Amino acid sequence: MKPPKGVYTPMPDIPRTVGGKTRVLVSIVVGGKLHDLRVTSARKPEFDEAALESVSQWRFHPATCDGEPMETEALVEVNFVVQ
Repeated sequence: MKPPKGVYTPMPDIPRTVGGKTRVLVSIVVGGKLHDLRVTSARKPEFDEAALESVSQWRFHPATCDGEPMETEALVEVNFVVQ
């Protein structure tokens, strides 16, 4: 099995209400399209919406098994650095 590969992963818009850095872990299902996005871990909840919005725009080549595309759950990390 080959895992999904990100082909377009734009940077998130950063909420300007807080400073510092943080990360948000987002669970996704990669198939023909991304679906079932949900935050699984966040240190600062005010970044959750920005992370979900950013990841919803990401594009992937799906995972494959014996050359056939297959739906796969993945965990992605969105990092924020606010100065």
